Amino acid sequence: MLDEKDIKSLPDSLVSWIDEVKQATRPDNIHWCDGSDEENAELTNLLTAQGKWI
Repeated sequence: MLDEKDIKSLPDSLVSWIDEVKQATRPDNIHWCDGSDEENAELTNLLTAQGKWI
């Protein structure tokens, strides 16, 4: 998962756009996808527990 250091390395224009969308949509949380095996396992386990993964 991305940490604060990784997020700060993103282009300012991208961070600004994400902030705009966040303010407009008011999500409960934001998940920064990093494509790691750890992330895949976490999402697979979550979706399986919720009955959304076949």
